[in-house]
Amino acid sequence: MTTETQTFISLGDIRGIHVHCTSCEAQMLVSLTTEKAQSQAQSLTHRFKCPHCNCEWFASVNDSRLAALENFVKSIIEMQDRSKEFGTDGVNLTITLQIVNESEGPRE
Repeated sequence: MTTETQTFISLGDIRGIHVHCTSCEAQMLVSLTTEKAQSQAQSLTHRFKCPHCNCEWFASVNDSRLAALENFVKSIIEMQDRSKEFGTDGVNLTITLQIVNESEGPRE
């Protein structure tokens, strides 16, 4: 018999966004746990340089990947707020995210 373990997280399980500078290896966690922290997380997308080594993270403020990061951060925050409404008031579903199991190894 074969068994498979699947791991899911709810949107409320997301506590922050981990940022790693590939130039100097500095790391920071941008919290999403309070409104103030959410505002700071949105300001993450206004940081174009590493606060530790000043390496530019994006070649241009017009880089489409920067826009994608901005949308990603905003979407996480909005979905965390809205997910509280799921399962109530005519919304008959809940949403979780499946994450990779350690046995599967990281996905590149």
